[in-house]
Amino acid sequence: MGVLKKIKGSTLVETIVATVLILIIFMISSLIINSIFRNNLTNNTAGIETHLTLLEYKLQLGQVTLPYFENYADWEVSIEKSSRTADDMLLMRAQKANSDKEIEKYILNEN
Repeated sequence: MGVLKKIKGSTLVETIVATVLILIIFMISSLIINSIFRNNLTNNTAGIETHLTLLEYKLQLGQVTLPYFENYADWEVSIEKSSRTADDMLLMRAQKANSDKEIEKYILNEN
């Protein structure tokens, strides 16, 4: 009868406390992950930067006339001669419509 030894287990209160602790840790971690994901989506500018690079390439090929204005996704894109620098510099600007985000890029006018 040595096989039927009594195994020490946990009480119901200990089990409930452990479950509650696991749930609290899960809730906090899911809130943190949700916050990180939301910030990543709102701060992602890869699409507009790719579009600005494409516009710069088209400008070098002479397919864009100045001044240039366009709406791309939620961004207002403009290419104009820069008033802050020398005459051979162009200012490429993209502003997000519903926020204060702005991307500015100075490029050399080769035409």
